[in-house]
Amino acid sequence: IQFRTYDQELKAHAGQRLDMVWFDEEPPRDVYAENRKRLIRQHGKIIGTMTPDSGITWTYQDVFMDAKNKGSSREVFGAEMIENDYLRLEQIKLLMKDLAPEELAAGAQGIYASLTGLVYPEFNRNVHIIEPFAVPRHWNICVGIDHGLNNPTAALVLAISPDDAVYVVREYVSTSRAAYDNACVIKEIVEREFGLNPLLFYAIDPSTNRLEATSMTSVWNEYRRAGIFCRTNRQYVEDGINWVRQFFKIRVLSNGQRISQIYFFRPSEKFNGVPLTIQELQQYQWAEVRGRREVNMSEKPRRFRNHFADALRYALQEKPSHGSVESGYLESYYEPSSGWTGY
Repeated sequence: IQFRTYDQELKAHAGQRLDMVWFDEEPPRDVYAENRKRLIRQHGKIIGTMTPDSGITWTYQDVFMDAKNKGSSREVFGAEMIENDYLRLEQIKLLMKDLAPEELAAGAQGIYASLTGLVYPEFNRNVHIIEPFAVPRHWNICVGIDHGLNNPTAALVLAISPDDAVYVVREYVSTSRAAYDNACVIKEIVEREFGLNPLLFYAIDPSTNRLEATSMTSVWNEYRRAGIFCRTNRQYVEDGINWVRQFFKIRVLSNGQRISQIYFFRPSEKFNGVPLTIQELQQYQWAEVRGRREVNMSEKPRRFRNHFADALRYALQEKPSHGSVESGYLESYYEPSSGWTGY
């Protein structure tokens, strides 16, 4: 039996064959990965016991959610504090009174909860995620793009129904292509899969207008060169988030049905859907702890796994609607490095 700590250098966990590893509380991801390598030769197992009191971390998607997938090799068992025979019920009740709702969910019920606050807490899997269908040809579509240089480039195709409900129907992500190549692939997907639908616009991060020092061109210009003329809304991030949150609001009809103004396609055998977007929205958090101190704190979303969330915001900030008849290709755009317009 060997004992290691998470504070030790990573090399302390390397170089040995192991039959089993038991993690007490959540390990750093690199420590988990290194120990997992030590089990391969022996066909060993990993056991972990933890309280998810760090919020939505890497174990939520890689372990907890993965265990729900058919054929997964992982199993997850939950337990509540009240099931601990070594704690008195009176002690538990006193402790629970002092816990914030997020702390109560994590500490007393063993449930993953975002201690830093979800950016879109209104997102509800039972309402906003739906079975995919063929988008009717008379529905308008638009595309939101979050271009990344060192980070992934993400794009979303949104379809707008006659009642102006938004359906997020297709996603694209790449971590290795250049701007022009990304633009070509995105354009090809849109034309191949939605070529018969009226195209309202492409929307992209306004920072893509910046000139690059070496090439003296911009990402926006590279997309234009591929035939995509993008809108660049300069609205503040916080204002854009507040606008997007309006779409997530749920209304209850007289028959008890819950409806929203935005829906996301789950993947199926016939449709790609937007599984990465759904995953990201469930983990998209504010950078600072909110609501746990009586002080005013700046509210900025974490700049981590936010690419699809940003693409969604860029598209919705342009206020797409079914009533729009003009194509995004027919509107005026200006690229400062070349003087090119979209006419």
